[in-house]
Amino acid sequence: MKKILLSAFLACGILGAKAQLNDGMKAIDFTFTALNNGGQVVNLYSWLDSGKYVFLDVSATWCGPCWNFHNTNALKDLYTQHGPGGTLSDDVRVVFVEGDGTTADALMSGGSGSQGNWLAGTNYPMCNPAQAAANQFNDDYEIGYYPTVYMICPDRTVKEVGTLSAAQLYALVSPNPQCAPKINVDVTPWTYDGKLMTCDGNFNLTMTIKNRGFNNLTSATINVKNGATTVASQPWTGNLATYATSSNIVLPLSAVNPSYDSLSIEVIATGDQIAENDKFTVRIDNYAQSSAAALPLNQNFDALTAYPTRFGFDNVTSQSKFGFYDGINGTTKLVGASGSNTKAMFVGFYNTAANGTGITAIGNFNTNTTATHLNLDFDLAHCLYDGSENDKLEVVVSTDCGATWTSKWSKSGTALATRAPLGNASFIPKLSSEWRSESVNLNSIKNNPNAIVGFRMTSGYGNYAWIDNIKLAGNSSPASTNNFSENSFDIYPNPTTQFVNIRGLAGDASIKITDIMGRVVKTYNYNNISNEITLDVAELVNGQYFVHVSQNENSVVKAIVIAK
Repeated sequence: MKKILLSAFLACGILGAKAQLNDGMKAIDFTFTALNNGGQVVNLYSWLDSGKYVFLDVSATWCGPCWNFHNTNALKDLYTQHGPGGTLSDDVRVVFVEGDGTTADALMSGGSGSQGNWLAGTNYPMCNPAQAAANQFNDDYEIGYYPTVYMICPDRTVKEVGTLSAAQLYALVSPNPQCAPKINVDVTPWTYDGKLMTCDGNFNLTMTIKNRGFNNLTSATINVKNGATTVASQPWTGNLATYATSSNIVLPLSAVNPSYDSLSIEVIATGDQIAENDKFTVRIDNYAQSSAAALPLNQNFDALTAYPTRFGFDNVTSQSKFGFYDGINGTTKLVGASGSNTKAMFVGFYNTAANGTGITAIGNFNTNTTATHLNLDFDLAHCLYDGSENDKLEVVVSTDCGATWTSKWSKSGTALATRAPLGNASFIPKLSSEWRSESVNLNSIKNNPNAIVGFRMTSGYGNYAWIDNIKLAGNSSPASTNNFSENSFDIYPNPTTQFVNIRGLAGDASIKITDIMGRVVKTYNYNNISNEITLDVAELVNGQYFVHVSQNENSVVKAIVIAK
């Protein structure tokens, strides 16, 4: 089974998410070979150039609504009546294109993972392009969901018509063709990238614009705004044919007002006929030291209607990986760890391709505390898709404004999951038992004037994770040693000459140093560690050694080098 193309309950609204071609836009040519009709070769422009009206069904063999529409025989009847040698006319052509490029040809005839035999009794060409061709086709036609049914007119304009009956479909052709007016001018920001965190007010975003009109695009204006205030503006000139792009357009933004939490970037061309796709909005955060929040942080999300104000994103692509879900007032209730309806943030493994990654910060903090320990506590719920994925979630920290991130806690795969796999269904916690409490030792950033704390996700294309009841605070007790891992502490300097420091430990620990032959050369025992300890290694000769740190039944080994 395949996941649905778009989630039914979460809409990220990100730029680049496919939303179908607008009516009146230009159809791009394609040539595919059918699996039926004797291997018929289908070329779109040949049909259009001969005056035919083309009905294009983009579906997937695993898609239930697609199968239901297929079985209405609307396209079969339309083709019989108005296709080649039709009983009523010969002015229509019909073609099916399998939108999922991973579908094997055999599944078009049924089998596990397919709704049924799509070829049996079908008289119009049924095409299953190879994966690369299918992916390009989906991009060209901006396929956002299945089934998508377009009518393409001889003037090459596209019109989305939906799952109508044969009679309703042909009524769009005759007696008065209902083709969409041409979109001659339309420019849109197509992709963008760049860091969304700053400590000095400077941002450097890059973007790509795309010409979606029939006419060549030769000029446009790019404006960057906060609300109605224009922060920056620059002209663009060039010569873009239909669907051509201009990339790596740099938008240098300096001394951005620290009170701004978002920027809108709009691209305007004279005579643009589609205004709603002219701009996108990015969330920005200024994590200057002067804005660092004092401890503690307590966030249960229940009083919110949107993602928390001081929660930010490392870069543009991270925006689509995390979000806020109103599980109290929303139609689908989210049950929290307490057993009551709650609101929470989600981690979008479900809609993120394998190896996709992103970071969300929960803010920047002055971590000064008189408490012995600094802990991050949160409730977590996660479910794998079929059990084989390796979704990974980390707690990360940065003390250089997001230039580098250090992992302090990490779980993945079955260790991350809190319940059994759900298969195709998207995961929303419905039981308190689907949650687990986590506690992370952050002593390594204790007493720092400006530390950023966040979550990093690396997708295994599994299912959603949920995070609730986040607390960052000083504590008299250390974080649970069940979370003790190689990310729990740092060893520096490495290489070293006389001393090594271990930062981030909490509680009791036993430490030994072994040489490359496994011989123990040093042993140490510590009680009530609050943050950092120093080991004297001056008597060791040059070479590689291994530091074994043990707490309760957990042990971590890290290599060091002595170089005098």
